[in-house]
Amino acid sequence: MHEALKTAPHFAINILTADQEILSRRFASTDPNRFDGVGYREGRNGLPLLNDVVAHIECAMHGAVPGGDHTVYFGLVTGGDVTEARPLIYYRSGYGSF
Repeated sequence: MHEALKTAPHFAINILTADQEILSRRFASTDPNRFDGVGYREGRNGLPLLNDVVAHIECAMHGAVPGGDHTVYFGLVTGGDVTEARPLIYYRSGYGSF
């Protein structure tokens, strides 16, 4: 994802529900086919917005800064949607929920 984000004019964030840990692990892998069999629709800029998530946020790339061994990307929110579902939480190498 890092290489794709470096040149992307837009990006989307999908916030998973508390029961989507398997999906989170799948997207954390390097499998190039991680979207196979996953329901989604394309947002305004052609980006994948996953079905049945807590929320999605569509952004225009605004900038990037180094953050240790990562890059922190900033976006200007251009759209989104939210549901009442409980979010999946990842903290200190483990999954949980509120």
